[in-house]
Amino acid sequence: MIILKTDTSGNILWQKEHALQAASHTGLINITSLIELTDGSIAFCGNANGNNTDVSPNIPTIYNITGRFDNNGNMLWIKRHRYFYWESGYPMQGMIATSNSLISIVGDAVMKISQTDGTLLGPQKVFAAAGQFSSIERKNDLVILYTANAQLVLDTNLTVIKGFQYTTADPTEH
Repeated sequence: MIILKTDTSGNILWQKEHALQAASHTGLINITSLIELTDGSIAFCGNANGNNTDVSPNIPTIYNITGRFDNNGNMLWIKRHRYFYWESGYPMQGMIATSNSLISIVGDAVMKISQTDGTLLGPQKVFAAAGQFSSIERKNDLVILYTANAQLVLDTNLTVIKGFQYTTADPTEH
């Protein structure tokens, strides 16, 4: 993976190349979201193919990957998430930052991880009735998750505050 930082005119300030496959012990990585954190560092999430080494014989699987670069593009950490749900083959779709954590969506579930080292923070949440999440955004202290026909509003501890379900895929058609 090549990561670079430019100024507002598009001039390259620095450029780094990272062998993420070796760092995460997986195959090809597809980065689905990059976000700049308040300290200038960059967090990312994505998906990688690989082999599940916890079973015999090893079987192909898709891993969800999160990582963080410092503000000069140096790798701080990269994690391959393999918690009860995360290697189900669902892609990691997006990521937002809170003051001390990163929140990512994968399939119909949400995971919260530490910005410091990528460890999982508490139990992950599965919202099967909502459907597959397509995007995530942060508004003040709220986390908003979107599917084709539903919207969930959570606090930063992943507790549901409100939920909405649409009768059409386009909520503006009501």
